[in-house]
Amino acid sequence: MHKAFLCHETTLGSPGHEEMIWPTPVRPGDQLSGQVEIKESRVSKSKPDLGFVRYISKLSNQEGEEVFVTTSTLIVKPRPAQRRQS
Repeated sequence: MHKAFLCHETTLGSPGHEEMIWPTPVRPGDQLSGQVEIKESRVSKSKPDLGFVRYISKLSNQEGEEVFVTTSTLIVKPRPAQRRQS
């Protein structure tokens, strides 16, 4: 799922999932669509070359029923700091 919005050069792993649920079975022939909501992003204070992105990801079937929900955090390379112009 991550491959659709982040490349492998940017992502550095994950400390794990906070939540992962499958509230509705997925059946053969189901058409799934997904969405991702970014809940928080920050740069590590102790390691400024690491960033953290916390998100909720959901998949729904063709009936609009949620079939998968996860809350997770990715470790990413942050954007380079921009210099201030005086």
